[in-house]
Amino acid sequence: MNAFHSICRQPYSCILPILFVLALSVGAASMPLAAQPTDVSFHLQDTTVQRGALVRIAIRASFRQLPPTFNSMRFTVRYVPSSLAFERATGGGLNVMQCPTPRTDSQFVNLNLGAIQVSCAVLRPIPANADIVTLAVLEFRTLASPDLTTSLAVDSLSLDGRKLLPVMSRPALITMQGAPLVTGEFPDAIGQNYPNPSTSEGTTFPYTVATSGLVDFALISSRGDVVVEFPTIQRGQGRYLLQLPPNPALSGGMYILRMITPRGVYYRNFLLRK
Repeated sequence: MNAFHSICRQPYSCILPILFVLALSVGAASMPLAAQPTDVSFHLQDTTVQRGALVRIAIRASFRQLPPTFNSMRFTVRYVPSSLAFERATGGGLNVMQCPTPRTDSQFVNLNLGAIQVSCAVLRPIPANADIVTLAVLEFRTLASPDLTTSLAVDSLSLDGRKLLPVMSRPALITMQGAPLVTGEFPDAIGQNYPNPSTSEGTTFPYTVATSGLVDFALISSRGDVVVEFPTIQRGQGRYLLQLPPNPALSGGMYILRMITPRGVYYRNFLLRK
């Protein structure tokens, strides 16, 4: 208070400070809506699908206080890897993401938690009065897990690399019809590789297949990236060996071998030493 009186001791000396304070107040009151925080709500629809079939999930969202311009978009979807195998993401058409195949990065945490990050830098403008728009469409293959239902939800969304808060998303419930065909007499499984740890000379995995069908293998890094994909093979019920040959492109560290059969998805962790 004494400092203020010392400033205003001379005539008219306090006019400029008062005008400055008033200008700040008026500016804060007249802040444009675009400067207010943006939030987004996701609207994912429940669906029912035959076990083993593809399920297409449209990532639909509504926005409030959307920025007038932005150049890139990224969202992350969490799902259950024991029940769903991610196939692809598609954009273009009426989707906000105009990339025909948006970039996807996957992360495997465990059998109950996986994440898919979808990004694109070619976007369709979102009308200011739009209610709900579709960002992109994700396809998953339903697996022969014992679960009758599974779910997926959007965890986050970023515009130009800036994460939006808050993000509201009710998980989409997926009901799988058909018998899971789970049996204990001759299960699908990946055995312990040998040599273990794996060396620069390669390693071999024993595995069993319970029923005839197509079998897919993939090698996944500890970050969740698919680093090696093997050709799909037809197998009957039986015991087999999968040889992982030397690969100079792979660095040492932890890896995951994933096997997908008509009955489910299976994993084996191993250490590659170089």
